[in-house]
Amino acid sequence: MSGDRAAGALKRLKRDVLDRRPDRVLVMFGMNDVGRRLYAKDGDPDPGMAERREAALSSYRKNLTELVRRLKAAGCRVVLLTPTPYDQYGELKIPNLKLCNSEGLSRCAEIVRNLAAAESVGLVELHRPLTELLEQHPGAHLCGPDRVHPGRPGHLIVAALILQAAGAPPIVGDVVIDAGEGRASFENVKLDNLKFNREGASFRYVPQRLPFPVTADYEAAERVFPLSAALNREVLKLTGLNPGQYRVTAGGRELGRFSAEQLAAGLDLTRLPTPSAEISARCLALLEQLAAVERRLRMLVLVEETMRNRQVDPGDAAAVREFIAAEQAAKKGMPAYLRRYRQYEADLPRREELTTTAEKLRAELLETARPRPFDVEVAPVR
Repeated sequence: MSGDRAAGALKRLKRDVLDRRPDRVLVMFGMNDVGRRLYAKDGDPDPGMAERREAALSSYRKNLTELVRRLKAAGCRVVLLTPTPYDQYGELKIPNLKLCNSEGLSRCAEIVRNLAAAESVGLVELHRPLTELLEQHPGAHLCGPDRVHPGRPGHLIVAALILQAAGAPPIVGDVVIDAGEGRASFENVKLDNLKFNREGASFRYVPQRLPFPVTADYEAAERVFPLSAALNREVLKLTGLNPGQYRVTAGGRELGRFSAEQLAAGLDLTRLPTPSAEISARCLALLEQLAAVERRLRMLVLVEETMRNRQVDPGDAAAVREFIAAEQAAKKGMPAYLRRYRQYEADLPRREELTTTAEKLRAELLETARPRPFDVEVAPVR
């Protein structure tokens, strides 16, 4: 939920999580629990401020512990994530709460580490590596213009850190063909009908997984974090070829012309228009569509959770109209809230349609995301 804390998650736990019977639950809170405004002043806080900081951290520890214990009691495997950092390092237009990360969220992260150890649950470290990136690359603005929410490159890095912690292999596919020695090796991919000599090679490439599309967001993340080396390595290397230029085709499409030296160094297939890369691009487009629909569905849930917190029944149409009118009047100078309630009124009658659309997109995504074999040929340019 937008703006929520661990205390709010406890209220929603049964309806939003336990009733869905998950086997594994990832939990991350902290950014809203820490009380960011308590860190607005540089230097040592006054005694009252220090006390309020400690109270916020104590509440965070208590509620997060209760969350973990309830999830474990329900038979869920729990993985705790240390919170993403507040960007107190970059130059941005928004005022900087200069102690929020180093003195506030860093302590939240320590609470998470200690809790994971005490409760014997999984841990994904986000705070420490992301803080290091913010310190080393303050101009990258990985947390976006508000210093709080990671931008798209930042989210890619967060996803990469989670996948690494889960043990995801770095290699999408790795093929090494040594024409000089007459041997070949490959990993996370199969090669059928392999033929090769000093003048080229041909084979059926049978991928086991797909590469991640190399987009502008990917390139921005790659400038500060080794995404490709960590999770997206797909390389074709041919050594021992006769000197000269070679045409490389995949699925009947020319990928480019490369020298024997370039082929010996290895081609990064994630950056070439292979059939797998094209499938990945289609998957990303479907994910973008699905995310847009799910944002609208989540906004319906967010507004209705706000209603419940104000003792308004979302099923009472008259009460809902009264609530929205009061909110719009109270938040007249806050465009984000006004957009939220306008969107709610527009999407409420379309909830069933949006849900059906999301289900269809998920099914299409699963079908599209199947790796498919294709023929590869490396031939000399005559």
